[in-house]
Amino acid sequence: MRHLFFTLLPTFVSIAIIVVNIYLIKRFYGYFIKELNKPFYAMLCIVLFFVATSFLMIRHEMGSFSDSQFIIASILMGTLAFLVFAVVLVDIVLIFIHIEPKYAGIVVLSTTLLIIAYSICNASHTRVKHQEIKIEGLPQELHIMHLSDMHIGPFRGHEFVKNIVNKTIDAHVDAVVITGDLFDGVVELDKNSIAPFKKLNVPIFFIEGNHDIIIGSKRVKEAVREMGITVLENEIFNFEGVQLIGLNYMAEDDSAYYKEEHIEDKTAERKTIKSVLDDLVLDDNKPSILLHHSPAGIKYINEKGIDLFLSGHTHAGQLFPFTWLIKLIFKYSYGYHNFNGTQIFVSQGIGTSGPPMRLGSKSEMVVLDLMPLD
Repeated sequence: MRHLFFTLLPTFVSIAIIVVNIYLIKRFYGYFIKELNKPFYAMLCIVLFFVATSFLMIRHEMGSFSDSQFIIASILMGTLAFLVFAVVLVDIVLIFIHIEPKYAGIVVLSTTLLIIAYSICNASHTRVKHQEIKIEGLPQELHIMHLSDMHIGPFRGHEFVKNIVNKTIDAHVDAVVITGDLFDGVVELDKNSIAPFKKLNVPIFFIEGNHDIIIGSKRVKEAVREMGITVLENEIFNFEGVQLIGLNYMAEDDSAYYKEEHIEDKTAERKTIKSVLDDLVLDDNKPSILLHHSPAGIKYINEKGIDLFLSGHTHAGQLFPFTWLIKLIFKYSYGYHNFNGTQIFVSQGIGTSGPPMRLGSKSEMVVLDLMPLD
């Protein structure tokens, strides 16, 4: 069923684009047609068409784009989402209150601009959150900074990373884990952007995300290692009496959907969370923490006896209404959960994918306060 969903997804999106265009053009015709001449109305139709289809530009399958192209396409994508939201909202109000069409159109445009401004400010403000987690067998307290989905690229660079590093230093943590999508997958890798990580005097551990694979997993890992960061590739690292398990980005098992572009070496045997965990030998007397970019494979992770599973990837939906829809795709889409004794924490992430906007979600870096279970 999941295979069918992703196979038909491009068709669903194309139909949605057509419907959205027709809906918006019809509504703006009703708002402003008496005030606009035909050439201006034709231009409006063209603009709405490009806004509706702009999301295609940010898909990596369409090739490399300059930073400016990516920025324009991303903002247009967010604008479309908020424009539709504002139009629907005003249409609901019009059921109960009569407003002259011209003024209804002004309300739509004003609401859209306000939402855009708020969502950009919200996405640019990174909050430091604390999450206390108790683990049986933990020899001492550990404070770990969990960073995920930074998406360094056109919207975020050296200064952004410097700010994250300074906040990490202020948090006085014992280690840092980065659960993937350090870079965004649509632009060239800039190693200088992650240079501030050298300022951290605590161990840093990194696992790849799907965007890191798109930009080039080997290149990303080489750049990360140059910064003194430990890259975990389907292996166990013993840290302060804890087994830290880092997995590459992969499907949970052979039945799960997985895009081919997320497999860098097409000739290699396909690995899954299940197959990798089957080959790893854990010490039952030591607590264990597993890192994987996507919150998938919890069944196999729990069967392995993992104490804590850390992940990201979902952005908690990032933009309304995707903040609701993401819960239909991922059982554990954000926050703290417990599955048969395996504790799970899914971060909302720091950066954004596509539009540099957040509505209904927050940019966060999370201090995991790990405590021994009495």
